[in-house]
Amino acid sequence: MSTHSNFDDNLRQGREGEAIVTRWLQERGYGVIPSYDFTGSDGDVAPKLKFLTRSLIVPDLDVCRGGNRVWVEVKHYSHAAFNNSKQIDVHGLKAAHYRQYLQVQKATGCPVFLAIVERNTGAILIGRLDALPWFPCQCRPCQLGQPGCNAPIAKSIYCTRAAFNVVREGATNVTS
Repeated sequence: MSTHSNFDDNLRQGREGEAIVTRWLQERGYGVIPSYDFTGSDGDVAPKLKFLTRSLIVPDLDVCRGGNRVWVEVKHYSHAAFNNSKQIDVHGLKAAHYRQYLQVQKATGCPVFLAIVERNTGAILIGRLDALPWFPCQCRPCQLGQPGCNAPIAKSIYCTRAAFNVVREGATNVTS
């Protein structure tokens, strides 16, 4: 399979996860601005909060209800990965995106949450990004500070699945 096909599949899968979380939020009375609607002409550029001398990648959803506003980054994974060295199920996020989202939180004064949609369980997991217990990749190259990360997404950080709040248990149809 080509890299372009993998990118397209990942983009489609990501959009499905965003739609699932958007609907879940809207069913609970939240208003949602999908940040991903503000991408490049081909939908391939991450939306950014632009300042004069820098820009920050923003999370997928700008969400509000009752005078409160938050950001929600959505990840749609097939399952929680098992971390052999810690013997726990985990979910990951690119470390660079984590740092950018914390800067967005500081610049806007609006907390950033991470929502995970698991295809194998149908569950939606949510946690406040700055309150989750993140740890670095545990693969040997990363532990030695060498190139060649073994993780599916290089240069990621991880959090135990158990640290998230399960806001929707498994569903038979994860697209609803």
